[in-house]
Amino acid sequence: MVKKVFLLILFFAFNSYAQSIEVFATTDTTDYLIGDYIKYRIEITHAENVRIDTILVRDSVKTLEFISRKPVQIGSKGDEVVEIYDYIFSKYDSTTVTIPELPVKYYVGDEKEVSTIYTNPVTINVKSLPVNPQKDIQDVKAPFKIPFDWWMILLFALIIIALIVIGYFLYKKYKLKKEGGVKTVKRIIVAPHKEALKKLYELED
Repeated sequence: MVKKVFLLILFFAFNSYAQSIEVFATTDTTDYLIGDYIKYRIEITHAENVRIDTILVRDSVKTLEFISRKPVQIGSKGDEVVEIYDYIFSKYDSTTVTIPELPVKYYVGDEKEVSTIYTNPVTINVKSLPVNPQKDIQDVKAPFKIPFDWWMILLFALIIIALIVIGYFLYKKYKLKKEGGVKTVKRIIVAPHKEALKKLYELED
């Protein structure tokens, strides 16, 4: 009888020890498109005398691309402590991925011996963007049409014509200067009385 009681006490003690920590892993959904962020969460509920060791999630999940890890959230639920670990992964090809059981190491009380509990596996589906082959390929955005402003076109045309005229006159001036410039003929103007004296002298001769 004493032996049975002793075994019963051991059973309840072991069961209480085993229930001092619970681990549950989830993702925000089970279906993703290629390149989507996959939010993976590990939620650990444990007694106050339990200490969680570092969880090596990044090195353990080889089938997904690691993006980032968020700070640990620590809260409480009754007499228990709740720790939430959030990770972000991604996948760049379509496939079905199972995140395996991950070991969570912990210590109870002042014990130096480490104990281990495992998360549950999580399966997700990564799909490519559906494409309708019968539908014409369209631009992501409609082509941008620039409205015509006839006044602006007329203004630019007048500016171009003015530049052509100015250029023509500058060219003619440069060419004329290169050829020696404008020839000027000097005209000598004689006073009328001198002209009369000159003719008088010519008559005397």
